[in-house]
Amino acid sequence: MRRDRFSRPDGYIRASSGRRSDPQADSSPHAGGSDQGDGDRAGDANLARRRLAQGERGCDDGRRGSSRYSGRIVNGCTAIVPAYGSAATIGRTLLDLRRASGGAVRRIIAVCSDRASAAAARAVEGVEVIESPARLSGGRARNIGRRTAGAVDLLLFVDADCRLDCDAPARLIAELEISGVDAVAARLASDGVDAVSWVRHLLEFKDYELPVRRPLSWMTPSAVLLCRAEVFDRAGGFPDMWPGEDLVFCHRIARRGGRVALSASVLARHCHPPGWRTLLRHQWRLGKTSAAARRLTGMKGEWFASRPWFAPCLGTARLVRSLLWVMRRRPADIRRMTLLWAPLVAALGLWTLGFARGTLERRAPVESRP
Repeated sequence: MRRDRFSRPDGYIRASSGRRSDPQADSSPHAGGSDQGDGDRAGDANLARRRLAQGERGCDDGRRGSSRYSGRIVNGCTAIVPAYGSAATIGRTLLDLRRASGGAVRRIIAVCSDRASAAAARAVEGVEVIESPARLSGGRARNIGRRTAGAVDLLLFVDADCRLDCDAPARLIAELEISGVDAVAARLASDGVDAVSWVRHLLEFKDYELPVRRPLSWMTPSAVLLCRAEVFDRAGGFPDMWPGEDLVFCHRIARRGGRVALSASVLARHCHPPGWRTLLRHQWRLGKTSAAARRLTGMKGEWFASRPWFAPCLGTARLVRSLLWVMRRRPADIRRMTLLWAPLVAALGLWTLGFARGTLERRAPVESRP
């Protein structure tokens, strides 16, 4: 066990590295098409995925990338997995990354803020584990993982409660290189069928589940996010906050003229923590950080975030949007929504209170060292 040296305010970070071996390669090409989108673009992405699956040829194969990033095509990334209280799920997430096809994931770094999660991560061969004695925010943990990664081209951030298909990293890399965007995020579906998972997915990720005609977005969730390392560094990394760190990070990229996209072909499965109390607490936090981030950075929606009296209107609008989404996209779930109407309204009520509280924030909780 070694000690990595980070800045003194964070305390020391204990780091251990398992015996590394190359992730298992899948020698068969993946010829499946994208779920949606322009035919020529889908064909280019399929060709790129087939090339990625042809073997481990290093990070530079001499081919040209997109016009925006016209240098080499990179066919490998470093995966960074922040974890806290994720002992039950992180093992599956890391195994999914270890099984990534085509050598798409070259290195896996788990940044854990509790012993149980760190122990579960060490049980997976080939994973480098950084254990912090103090709890880290999601943004801070990702920044530590990026510093540990060193000189790399691509960073794949994966939450410890997400599941990925074996070809998902290769598909994300192909989409990033073909499209020329700065970051691409996987779409998200719920990995659970219980009531809590259904409500949380409806409130937090419904807009990032289905394919969209215009994948470019001003904000995407960071649950599964592939980003160019140079773009990450120029943006200053994630803010030292949770939740809402992805909101600020995407704003930092866009402020510098960058582009973020939602994947057309990759759908990750997100496992929500159980319990109504956990859900309600999280909605309050989401509302607070949503308002604070907008108010203190000047991002989209700043006008609303400076007027606490407007928060009830936003909560009502979110409830109406959720109802319309279910009616249009999931009509079979209308009955379920009716049965869960009370907890849904309660959750949005707490989000509204949190948003109103966030409009009064005076200090800037969204700045951190890169």
